[in-house]
Amino acid sequence: MKRLNIREIIILSIGGTMFILGICALLFVGNDIIPDESKFSSGVWGTISDWVIIFITLISAILLLLTLKSQIEVQRDQNVLHNIEVKRFRKQNVPHIYFTPKHLLFTKINDNYYLEIRMFNQKNKSHNLEFFSNYKLSIKLENGIKELNVIPSTNVNNDVKKEYVYKIDKSLMVGASVNISIIMSDIDLFAFKKDSIICRFYDDNDYQYEVEALIINTHPIIYNIEMQFLFLENTDIKFLNK
Repeated sequence: MKRLNIREIIILSIGGTMFILGICALLFVGNDIIPDESKFSSGVWGTISDWVIIFITLISAILLLLTLKSQIEVQRDQNVLHNIEVKRFRKQNVPHIYFTPKHLLFTKINDNYYLEIRMFNQKNKSHNLEFFSNYKLSIKLENGIKELNVIPSTNVNNDVKKEYVYKIDKSLMVGASVNISIIMSDIDLFAFKKDSIICRFYDDNDYQYEVEALIINTHPIIYNIEMQFLFLENTDIKFLNK
């Protein structure tokens, strides 16, 4: 606990003392100069001992107030330290997920165009991944020797403005990757400028995070789709639950 501020105690004590002495002086002097029938009665105004009790009570209240203030400051400092420790712990345990490559080329398969993206889990195991997208995706999870196909569903998460959500209710080990193919057949490539795929995931302690793959077209007018490429940028990993 922090030590009480001696200066505050002295100032408040002197103030309380001056107040009590002023009242006592007023009673003492007043009884000498006013008529007998108007003198202060000890039965009404109290004796000196009564005012001493009031003074002691006042000092006790001041000390209690300062103690409460000190406790509040200590609690605030403890909360700050706790938040710092939680952030440090989360930074040490957050899964490092990123998307690649930086330049995305269109792949043509059976008259359909695709963008191929790969997501890596570089550090710390991640769990219960969700991919949010405005486009139909083909997602294959490579986790050890297993390969899982992911089925999309309509997104009902109001805080993510994307049409589809793809859920992987599995753990992604360190070094594992996810292959993502964006089906571009239903997209107006000539009007496409910028969009993203959002990935949300949890760590071993059920803290949730979010990372976003930004897909940017710096050349909106595409003359030859097979020669065109888009840029991919990774956002910083965002902590969602505090």
